[in-house]
Amino acid sequence: MKLSAAVLAGWMVSSAWTTEALSPALRTAMVPALDIPAGHLVVGHEIWEGRRRLLGAVRVASGARLTLAPGTIVEAATTSGVIVIDRDARLDADGPGLDPVVMGCADGGTSRGWWAGVVINGDAPLASGTPTSPAVRGTGASGCFEMVADGLTGAFGGCDAADSSGVLRFVRIEHASRGLELNGVGNRTVVSHVQVHGSATHGLTIRGGTVGLWRVLVTAPGGPGMTWRDGWIGIAQSIGVQRIATDTAALVDGLGAAAGAGPTFHNISLFGTGTGPAIRFTGGGHFVLGNGLIAGMASALDLDGAPACAAAAAGALRVFETTLLAVAREDDADPDVECPTAERDVLDRPGDHLQVMSSASGPGAVVAGFATTLPDFRPRTGGGIAPGVAPVGFSWFEPSSAAEQRGMTPATNAPGGASIPWFSGWTVDGAPGSVPFGTVTGMLASSAGAAIGGALIRVEQADAPGVSAANGSYTVGLARPGTRAVTVENLPAGCSVGPTTVSVSANATTIADLVATCAPAPIQPTAIRLTYICGTTFRVRNGNLAPVIVTWDVAGTAERGTLQVPARAYSALFSEVFFTTVATGTVRLFFNGAQVDVKANGGFVCP
Repeated sequence: MKLSAAVLAGWMVSSAWTTEALSPALRTAMVPALDIPAGHLVVGHEIWEGRRRLLGAVRVASGARLTLAPGTIVEAATTSGVIVIDRDARLDADGPGLDPVVMGCADGGTSRGWWAGVVINGDAPLASGTPTSPAVRGTGASGCFEMVADGLTGAFGGCDAADSSGVLRFVRIEHASRGLELNGVGNRTVVSHVQVHGSATHGLTIRGGTVGLWRVLVTAPGGPGMTWRDGWIGIAQSIGVQRIATDTAALVDGLGAAAGAGPTFHNISLFGTGTGPAIRFTGGGHFVLGNGLIAGMASALDLDGAPACAAAAAGALRVFETTLLAVAREDDADPDVECPTAERDVLDRPGDHLQVMSSASGPGAVVAGFATTLPDFRPRTGGGIAPGVAPVGFSWFEPSSAAEQRGMTPATNAPGGASIPWFSGWTVDGAPGSVPFGTVTGMLASSAGAAIGGALIRVEQADAPGVSAANGSYTVGLARPGTRAVTVENLPAGCSVGPTTVSVSANATTIADLVATCAPAPIQPTAIRLTYICGTTFRVRNGNLAPVIVTWDVAGTAERGTLQVPARAYSALFSEVFFTTVATGTVRLFFNGAQVDVKANGGFVCP
């Protein structure tokens, strides 16, 4: 159904969203779907139009191009459905406002996570990886950082900041597990008027690159609305995230930040309920947010870990001309022990004009930002939200006059100058159906048995990674059912974990102990120590990264014994075991037949 410009303008002023013209029933009835077989590889130039039904993974090979005509509907019929754009390939999906390109579930399904989503790999720079990228088009530059995130994505990253992976304009990606992933994507790629709705985990993930974002909306994600890592340094304007009753952050930065660089946001609206913060920082890169509107979150900002604290101390994090509307508190309820006041220091910096409005002000300050049906994030005229400032420093997408407000900008081409949301007429709303997730837990240790703490464990299509504790234990929640790849990062030097998969079951916990292969560590007898405790109790400590078998005897008697002392954890100085003798006397400790320590019985009474 198409509406005239005059009718559309009148309708949109009173209602921000429409699903009528693009309801699942009407979509299904449009035309018969053409099946795309699993494993389909696009070479050359393919043009899809009408309805296409994915029976599995589709890959666009390097040098190839996939064009999705206006109004094309791509429906995934299986959980393995995904579209992957290889490095040096293109995806051109350019749907005019009332004819968006829609990618979602077959048969009008509305449950989170029953297909994988869209992954685009580019040739733009990363902050880390291996310096082995191939020659880029045009300049021929090579040897920049590249990486492979997992078995699905393929390689990404390179030497071309101005790389183009195509066009995403007036595009909806619905109910995917991974949402939209932009890996090493360059700034000549167009990402404009894109909605990611009802994803099972992250809505939008950006790994490195220089891609810019304009008018991007993430609604009802099961995990964080938007995450970035590995040195993304793009600009983003008129961005909206609506988080419905989840406890993850709306924006999350990650590890591998670029030194002295990071993304810059302007005109951003973060609306949500639940206990999580609006913005969480774990990496050490730069971040600038201007003209923000943060509403309904439990807290505005959460800094986690030493890199985030260091970035705050260096002045690398800035939030200015921003309004907190019905936000419970500025700082996270559990401040990082390394910088307990840094969150407030960032938000309350003099001259940055933070505005805090109480919950009593909330309902009248915006049109309908908290609604799950027909939400409208525009500030209400006379609602009390302070004006913003014109963005500077970059070639921004919006005219300065339109960008001088807090939160997402309205449309700039509305008939009669009306303030019409740019997301009217082509986006969807509503809470998606739930997907029963599973949990993966276990222990991480070297093959010698040394517990490894501080490692990052990622389970494919899980909400967020887990971090191993000092004893090697870890837990990864919100994992999507199925056979999932497990990857481990931040391992000690010389250690690696080979390809690993785990079978995740819905509403169940799966045990997956992980073993790292580490370079053999020589056993130092001097790191094996004996200590007298009290009575006839002694202690043996092992400072080696490998277990040791020791023997002991009580001098002048026939009493002797054998002990196995575990390897110390990588995060610990030693492991220890205790033993008690029958006889009272001096105890000698032996390793490989040689005496390594001796301690007399001190005659202390045990408490």
